[in-house]
Amino acid sequence: MILSSHLLSDVEDVCDRVVIYYGGKIQAAGTLKDLLATPDTLRITTPVLPRETLEKVLATIRKDISTGEVRVDNPTQNLESYFLDVVAKARAANETSGAQSGARVAEYLRGGLEAKPAADKSSGKIIVAAGRTAGE
Repeated sequence: MILSSHLLSDVEDVCDRVVIYYGGKIQAAGTLKDLLATPDTLRITTPVLPRETLEKVLATIRKDISTGEVRVDNPTQNLESYFLDVVAKARAANETSGAQSGARVAEYLRGGLEAKPAADKSSGKIIVAAGRTAGE
């Protein structure tokens, strides 16, 4: 079965393997387990430890680590965050088929009307790129 969707949480719930297309190219492909894993990090999962025990464990680990940070947290990654990372890398490498609009309305959507400059996005105003008067 093939599922094509932008609802990545649904894809994550239903699929075992994923292909991410961006810019007309395959940017990533594989099993969810492989794609979402962080290979340069090790996670040790335990029940909640008393603070004294946790300090002893961290002290022991820090003795063997020459560089890098030792943290205690609950790291997670889902398909959506992975997808956003893949797209950011593809954008940085200029791997796009031109799907970005640059805040302009495509000529064929304007129906021959002249494009109006878009307002500053940070102003919170609605941007109208082309329009018709009531009598047209």
